Amino acid sequence: MTNDDRDPIVVSFGDACLRKEDLQTLEPNEWLNDGVIWTFAELLAARSSDSEASQSQSRSSDKAKQDAKDSTPSLLWQPAVVELMCSVTADLGAEEARNLLPPAGPLVVLPVSDRYSTEGLGIGSHWSCILAVEQAFKGPGSGWFGFHLDSMRPCNDDAAKTVWSAFLHTRGIKSSSVKRSLFEVEEVSPQENAHDCGLYMLLLSDLIISQHLDPVIFRPTSMAAALSNAGKTPPALSSLASDLTPAKAAQLRIDLHDFFSSWAQRQQLGEVPLRMTSWKEVRENVGDYRSPQR
Repeated sequence: MTNDDRDPIVVSFGDACLRKEDLQTLEPNEWLNDGVIWTFAELLAARSSDSEASQSQSRSSDKAKQDAKDSTPSLLWQPAVVELMCSVTADLGAEEARNLLPPAGPLVVLPVSDRYSTEGLGIGSHWSCILAVEQAFKGPGSGWFGFHLDSMRPCNDDAAKTVWSAFLHTRGIKSSSVKRSLFEVEEVSPQENAHDCGLYMLLLSDLIISQHLDPVIFRPTSMAAALSNAGKTPPALSSLASDLTPAKAAQLRIDLHDFFSSWAQRQQLGEVPLRMTSWKEVRENVGDYRSPQR
């Protein structure tokens, strides 16, 4: 990818890059685009990796720290990965499709765009997300649960089913399981404008990482528990979803815009390394995007 002078790369981190036009989607009254989500996903993965590496301090060897960093799956998948997943499921078997995707941890946040709707109504102007939760028990009925969080329900209900069916396919689970494994989370506060939808997805992912939430709090431990709670949002997720408010989404937009704008300016002046790969490097050279106001 060339650094087009008309739309130059202004921030580089890990495998992601943020272009000038990407950064502009964090300005007021703009829809978040794929570039911002991708870069934010890379930052979250780095934060999680640094946390895992610090927990391995007791083992202390450089190899242990590197193993912890390398083995941490990304929580938030980038939109291009979900696009690929949805496009290959009709032609590839489960294992072949899965091998094209990043490893899935016990929790995965899947971006859902309205353009995935089979009803043909989406134009790529609305984001929601699915929190995919791997079940803790084995045997009949085991697999994954999906919890759809949409700040403009039921706008993306059909698109969410498409994404969830594709994800189940890559796990070797029949699409007939979609109805009994995908649930709507009603505790999400409706957005108050037409453009903050994508911020809800970033906010959810940020809260999961920031609070070091254990996946076990989102999932049943037996088939009996799964059946008795079918259709119900786990209490931990209800609590988390209630924190997804218009005010917090708006504040995250401000925080990320200021953070990436400062990073871009300092990178242009040569005050920070051209390409950083760890959250520690980012904090030391740029700072932290997390505002105490949230």
